[in-house]
Amino acid sequence: MDLADRSVGSIKSQALYAASQGISFLIIALVFYVGALWIISGRYSTSEFFTVLTSVVSRSDLVNKTGAYADLRVHPSWKRV
Repeated sequence: MDLADRSVGSIKSQALYAASQGISFLIIALVFYVGALWIISGRYSTSEFFTVLTSVVSRSDLVNKTGAYADLRVHPSWKRV
């Protein structure tokens, strides 16, 4: 593998990480928006909304953390200690 191949691989992995972070923030924003609409319409109370928002934020954070470790592979050039 030369430097150009490593650079392309690095850019791809950084783009994937950026996309996962962006999707996480998009979901949180969507939940916040829909929750605000439901509070205005009287479908949910403020305390119910913040309970749901907190659970969605904590779950998305958990998914991001576990997803970061899910794709770890041992590269043939890496040596075990």
